[in-house]
Amino acid sequence: MRKINCAKRISIDLNLIFLLLLCGALPVFSQVKMVKDINKTSGNGNPNSFFTLDNRLFFVADDHLQKRELWATDGTTAGTQFFKDVGFLNTSSRAHAFTKVGDKVFFVADNELFVTDGTSEGTTLVKKVNSSVFSSNPKYLIEMGGKLYFGATDNQNGGLWVSDGTEEGTKLVKQMGIGINKLPNQIVKLGDKIYFVGFDPSNGLGVELWESDGTEAGTKVVKDISPGSSWTAIYDLEVVNGKMYFSSRDEVWESDGTEAGTRMIIDLNDISVGLNGNSLSNFTILGSKMLFSGSEKLWVSDLTTAGTIKLKEYKSFLPRKIDTIVVLGDKAFFSINDVISGKELWITDGTIAGTKMLKDINPGDLASNPSQLFIFNNKLYFTATNTSNGTELWQSDGTEAGTVIVKDIYSGSASSSPAEFYIWNNKIYFQARDAQYGVELWESDGTESGTRLLKDVYEKTIGSYSGTSFIYNNQLLFVANDGTGGDLWTTDGNEINTTKVTDLGSKQESWTDVPFEFNGKLYFAASDTIHGKELWVSDGTNAGTKLFKDLNPGNENGSPRDFFVFKGRLYFWGMESGVLKIWSTDGTDAGTTSIGAFERLTFSGIDTKFTVLGDKFYFAASDRNNGLGRELWVSDGTEAGTQLVKDLSRSSVGNPTNITVVNNKLCFYAYSDNSPLNSQDLWVSDGTEAGTQVLVLLNKFVSSGRTSDGKAFIELNGKWLFWANNYLWETDGTSNGTKQIKKVDGSTVTGMYSWQGKVYFGMYNNVWVTDGTEAGTKPLVDGVYLRWAGEFIEYDSKLYFSAERIEQGQELWYTDGTSAGTQLAVDIFPGFAPSSPRGLRVWDNKLFFAANSGNGSELHVYQPLAQLTGVLSFSPKYGKPGDEVTITGISFDAIASNNVVRFNQINATVVTATNNELKVIVPEFASTGKITVQTSQRIATSADDFLISLTSLPQELQEATLTVYPNPTTHTLRLKLEGKATNQISLTAYNLLGAPVLQTTQTLQNGEVSIDVSNLPAGKYILKIQVGNEVISRSILKK
Repeated sequence: MRKINCAKRISIDLNLIFLLLLCGALPVFSQVKMVKDINKTSGNGNPNSFFTLDNRLFFVADDHLQKRELWATDGTTAGTQFFKDVGFLNTSSRAHAFTKVGDKVFFVADNELFVTDGTSEGTTLVKKVNSSVFSSNPKYLIEMGGKLYFGATDNQNGGLWVSDGTEEGTKLVKQMGIGINKLPNQIVKLGDKIYFVGFDPSNGLGVELWESDGTEAGTKVVKDISPGSSWTAIYDLEVVNGKMYFSSRDEVWESDGTEAGTRMIIDLNDISVGLNGNSLSNFTILGSKMLFSGSEKLWVSDLTTAGTIKLKEYKSFLPRKIDTIVVLGDKAFFSINDVISGKELWITDGTIAGTKMLKDINPGDLASNPSQLFIFNNKLYFTATNTSNGTELWQSDGTEAGTVIVKDIYSGSASSSPAEFYIWNNKIYFQARDAQYGVELWESDGTESGTRLLKDVYEKTIGSYSGTSFIYNNQLLFVANDGTGGDLWTTDGNEINTTKVTDLGSKQESWTDVPFEFNGKLYFAASDTIHGKELWVSDGTNAGTKLFKDLNPGNENGSPRDFFVFKGRLYFWGMESGVLKIWSTDGTDAGTTSIGAFERLTFSGIDTKFTVLGDKFYFAASDRNNGLGRELWVSDGTEAGTQLVKDLSRSSVGNPTNITVVNNKLCFYAYSDNSPLNSQDLWVSDGTEAGTQVLVLLNKFVSSGRTSDGKAFIELNGKWLFWANNYLWETDGTSNGTKQIKKVDGSTVTGMYSWQGKVYFGMYNNVWVTDGTEAGTKPLVDGVYLRWAGEFIEYDSKLYFSAERIEQGQELWYTDGTSAGTQLAVDIFPGFAPSSPRGLRVWDNKLFFAANSGNGSELHVYQPLAQLTGVLSFSPKYGKPGDEVTITGISFDAIASNNVVRFNQINATVVTATNNELKVIVPEFASTGKITVQTSQRIATSADDFLISLTSLPQELQEATLTVYPNPTTHTLRLKLEGKATNQISLTAYNLLGAPVLQTTQTLQNGEVSIDVSNLPAGKYILKIQVGNEVISRSILKK
């Protein structure tokens, strides 16, 4: 697999700089570098959403450069290429719901309707149905009569729409109600009509079965099953053998599309006990009978209640008990859990006697979990798991002996986890993972030898670092995953001193949260190969890192989180036996106890933080056992002192968030009994029930924007600022002191930071600054839109932040507080692709953060140019011990003895020194390798190797002719070499910012070689081509 290293290196030789200057490049020295490429595991292309058009297979995949966008293949590796980026700016379009209509395919991207005819220019937005800033969210696309029908919202009106592929031909058929939840759903086609589940409260109708012939008059209720505004529970609407079937609780309904022909045909309540009201599904014809599943049973029926019998009862923990039922000949296949063998593959002929387990793939009670069942070439294919092979692709001819693995794609017990199967040109296409390439595009003809990787779409590495760093014992520590599990690492900003501190084993999700320092030690949540996510402790060494307490014994997760210190003890949330508790510890096992018993949470999207005020702390929690939703609680650290403050919304759930101390009171967002639907209000509390009241009715769902410490309120000159309902507000915790400052439109706040007497905050479309007055609240930069600004941090007397501009993607910026002084600090990943800096941390006068410069998300370090020591070049490029070498660069020490120079780790003698030039003697025992220069502040390393040659001459120093053509080029570059006795070259291509964007080593055939440059963006590039010991430079233009 060809590797591309796009990381900016800390030095560029003078020849390259000269060429870059000729080409008009501005930066000649990088201020940022990747500290270390910790995880070299290949990234994941994750191909999915397959469809065919114009004798090609299309799919959505991620190659890192274009994010998740459209690709196409003719079934060959060379013919598998990027097709088109339809995403907005630098984001993935999330294309899905591909639906063929005639010779075109409609799909949804960026929550709008698109169409393609199989050409790049013919792949366009059809129409933005919703004229407001919000999306139309097309759903349930289906073809009828050569047109596309779908559900969408026009501003606030949900309805059924039709499109012929043109903007003017995309129209509303019928309005169904207000809001996205009123969209027609479960749309199916039967005959020359479509049928769907609809909701029309404006006409006094609840949820019912609807039909449409494509006209407004012909779009109507088939039957008002639950008369009036009552809702009919319609689930799993399917067309089977010319009729529609759906479930309504424990009933099976049938419809031919007419009112009279829509009737209940099976009522399981009449023939079985212990039903739980779950939906019935998987309506499947087998011979003259129908199979379906539900209520932890597999059923067979002649479509009457009397003719319905239970084939098999099984154990399940999910609402949908059987994933799918697939028919092959006179047999049907499915998977169930019979408790004894776990979930395995079963077969039935429609009789009780003929219903049996086909094969115990994972012997004993270990489930193999067969899933994704489908038929190909008269055999059943599915995925299954066993202890020897992990999760892989299997096939079956309906016999136990004929049920075998197709191929162990990820060799050994690791899983390839095949998914997204699609049959085309008598082959199966799917995504799968192996050890070398990650999750990529595979194909199979059903044999082991015919199952192969088709294309490695994502050729980069996945990265190791998400941005979790902290200072401990005067060190910068960070959490990274080198491919063997998340662990603790330390660095000083140089690769050689970036090392792993702990090793928790091979489990991939080891370290998960930011460690919290308490009594001189680090406490954190982590998992190993034995325990779930539990509480660990570390003194910053591998030997001193150990499990502190197994909160939830066994391999279940205790999930400790939200640590804080209160009254000399460490408090945090943790799970025990399915119950959420507040734990505390004094640092000993005996001194670790818990209080309270609250409803279990997934923590996703829910504010779980604690807030200390005086001698108590406050939090939000649910106590369903006592009829309480998520409300405001208080604790003094004891069981008796942990109690409800107030039930904020007796009619629903208060769900308090962003609890913040404001002038010795609590301010927070929550729902109240007077809140409009989906709207939160601003509350204030003194910690008592009577003193907990609504401060302001905001009448709007409040932004999730937060400051760097996780709060949505930020202090400025004695007032607290927050954003809600498209306005910037201020509050002092009183009703009179809470008011709007200025209207600031935007969908969300992406970060807030107080600096030099002002507050800076990012909105969806710009960075704003305020001094707390209406006149002083304005965009930071005139005429430049910096989107998604956040990660604010003060460094080098400036305010640094991460923001997106169309030309660069999400990159590192800084400001001095003025419009003119707001500049791009560095384009870490040149071009449109974002580097996405995050987790900014200042340490040792350097700025550290996570970013992607071409190797996945890794730790990077940045310094302003004036602070850097750098090796720009050295001359000569080769020599022998005793020769003098001149090194040019930046910020050397003018005192020769203060510069430590090493040739491939061997110390050299520095003869003379200035701030920009060193003259040194090549040391004895030096070998070919990098030159490093170390001053009292930092270390710099050369980009190129110094070549040791005992004759002081390159071995192949002779005139060579190198021809590079065609130039300009679009896809392929050819190199022809004459007059050189070598059969191998190494090529590096640099963009005009000096960043390497392509590196490859090739073998010449008859003096020529072809290099694929199709993935390079259009522009000018400098080539450095190493031939033997020589480096030849050329420039090319990529169209």
